[in-house]
Order: sequence, then C-alpha cells, then structure tokens
Amino acid sequence: MKILTVALGAMLVIAFVGNYAAASAAQVASNTPESVIKEFYKWYINAIEDGPDPFKKGKTTLKKYVTLRLINQIARDEAKGFDADSFVMTQEWDKEWANAVKVSKLVVKGAMATAIVTFGTEKYPRIALTLVKVAGIWKIDRVKDAS
Repeated sequence: MKILTVALGAMLVIAFVGNYAAASAAQVASNTPESVIKEFYKWYINAIEDGPDPFKKGKTTLKKYVTLRLINQIARDEAKGFDADSFVMTQEWDKEWANAVKVSKLVVKGAMATAIVTFGTEKYPRIALTLVKVAGIWKIDRVKDAS
C-alpha cells in the first residue's frame, strides 16, 4: 500500500510539473514582440471603441502591454494639449483596425525591438513602435508617427 501511495504521489508531481512547463512555454511563445503588438492593438482599439477607458478602468491591462515610462509620457503629452490618440497617431480610427493589424519585419537587438505597424492599409496610419523587454516580457515603450 505504501508503494502505491508513493507511486501515485510521484505521478501527481510529474503531471503538475509537466502542466506548469507547458503553460510556461505557451506564455513565452505568446510573448514575442509581434504577438504583443497584435494583442495590444486588438484590445486597445476595442477598448477605445466600446470598452473601458484604457487609461482609467483599463489601466491594469494597459500596463500588461505598455511600459510605465510610456504611460507617464502620454499623460504629460495630454496635459500639454496633444489631441491625437497616442497609440494610433490620429484623431479618428476604425473599429475594423483591431483585426487588421499588420507588423513589418521586426528588428530585434538584445532587449529592444522595432517595427512599423499598419492597420489593413499600408498608407495611413503608419506607426513606428519600439518595444523593450522588461523582466522577460516585451512591452511597448515608444510610439511615433511613421507616415
């Protein structure tokens, strides 16, 4: 009976470790610069269209994708009267953009990645993004108009 108990305990430990490793691998795979960009813009465009204000009620999710440095910079820019949306660099957007995010070839140098982002059309808007790796997680750190 004791052998059976030890064997069952060992099997549970192996199953737990295997599930944890699989979940960690899936999390790492989904945290590429491109996946972060696409997930962020899908969430963000839907939030500014229908959901909670990303800078108020959506701030926890915003912090998942964006560095605190950039969040603070956007707050300072808005206080100075910058009136275009800081992530799409325009005053108007289309809800369809949430599902039409295109990311150029990424350039990754160590813990920094850059890309050009468009939304279904190559013309406008064109956004230049810089992402940095913070504690092993890619986050958007700079957003510029690349038109």
